[in-house]
Amino acid sequence: MQIHAVEVEVDGDKTVSLIAYDDQQLQIVAICRVDADGYIMSLWVQESHRNQGLGSQLIERACELLKGKGKQVAGLSVNDKNEGAQRLYKRLGFLPYVPGHDGYTQYIKVL
Repeated sequence: MQIHAVEVEVDGDKTVSLIAYDDQQLQIVAICRVDADGYIMSLWVQESHRNQGLGSQLIERACELLKGKGKQVAGLSVNDKNEGAQRLYKRLGFLPYVPGHDGYTQYIKVL
């Protein structure tokens, strides 16, 4: 499994996508997108690759990337019904700070 960082700028907005690529299956199996402000915009892991630590690896790498860019905090939002994601982010040190807004809770982690 390889993880590649791809930086993109569209209309002045910079994002970095961390892409996990499975060499044996020749396919992308996970993506984590981060914006320049320290917000983790999305995390997706292919169902066949879940519960193997890949999501944790991508989030930890995203936090390292943000810290390397001088950010002091990372933020993200989680659907209130997605209990698995909530457990993952809490286990990685994220804390809820704006609960239940439009069905999502915002989390923050000090880097």
